[in-house]
Amino acid sequence: MSLNGSAQPLPGLDMKPELDCYRSIRDRLWIDLGLYVSRVLDERMLDGLRVEMPYDGQFTKPNVASILGRFSAVWYTRSILKGIRFARPLWFKPSAVDAQPLTPEHVTSQPAEALSPTAVVPGYTGADDTYCEATITLYELGLDEDQYEERVATIALAWTLAHEIVHTVAWPEWFRADRRLNVGADTVISSRDYLLEGYRLLADLGRPFSHYASAYWSGRLIDPREDPVPFHEALAEAVTTEVLGFVVGPAAHGHGPTLEHHPFGRHPALRRWIINYLHAYPVTR
Repeated sequence: MSLNGSAQPLPGLDMKPELDCYRSIRDRLWIDLGLYVSRVLDERMLDGLRVEMPYDGQFTKPNVASILGRFSAVWYTRSILKGIRFARPLWFKPSAVDAQPLTPEHVTSQPAEALSPTAVVPGYTGADDTYCEATITLYELGLDEDQYEERVATIALAWTLAHEIVHTVAWPEWFRADRRLNVGADTVISSRDYLLEGYRLLADLGRPFSHYASAYWSGRLIDPREDPVPFHEALAEAVTTEVLGFVVGPAAHGHGPTLEHHPFGRHPALRRWIINYLHAYPVTR
C-alpha cells in the first residue's frame, strides 16, 4: 500500500488499512460485535458513567453499551473510567508521523492539513494527574461516505472504544505504586511487575502487534521504564484483540496489513497472560 504516491507503507496513524479490512467483512463484524442491539440496553449498561453520546450517527449509546459488555465485571473494578463523550472530527497532521509524544500540535480539524483523508483520530483517553479518573473521547470519523459507509465507521469506533477502555485500567496499574493484582491461584503481584511480564511477551514477538502499534515501533518495543507509551499502545491492541476476536496486523513480508481473526494460536503464552490480566482481581490490602 502507498500513501500520497509514495512506495512506503502507510504509517500506523493512517486508518486506511483498518477501514478497508472492516469494509470487506462489515456485515460479519457488525453482528460479531453486537452493534445491532436495541436501545433498551442503554441505561442498564451505562449506569454510573457520564456518557455524552448521540442516539443517531456513527456511534451511539447502545453501541457503547455493546462494547462495555465485552469486558468482565471485575475489569471495571480496576478501571478509572468515569465518562465517555463524542466530539467533532480530527485528523493527524504529517508532523505526527514518528512524533513522540503526540501533542495537540500534531492534529487538526481541517482535512486539508491532514496526513491523508483517512488519517483520522478515532479516540483519546484523558486522565487526571493522579490516575484516579479518566474520560474517553471518541471522535466522529470524517470519512468520504461514498467510500466508507457508516457501518465501517461504527466498527472502527467500536475497536477504538475497547482499546481506550484498556488504557483506563493499564495506566493506573502502571503509574500507581499501590496497585496489586491476584492473577489466579492466589498469586498476588504488583500490577507494574505483572505488566512488565506482558511487556516481555510482546517484545518477544519481534514485530509490532498490529498496524496501529507499528506507529510506536522503533525496531523494537521500547521498555516501558524508558518510555511507557509504545508498550501501552501495543498492550491495548493485544487486549482488545482478545476481547473482540480480531485485529488488523502489521505489514509484513512485502504484504500490506491484513485482518487476522484470533491470532494468538501462534503465541499461547501471550494469550494466557492477557486472559489472566483481563480477569485479575484487585488486591486492596
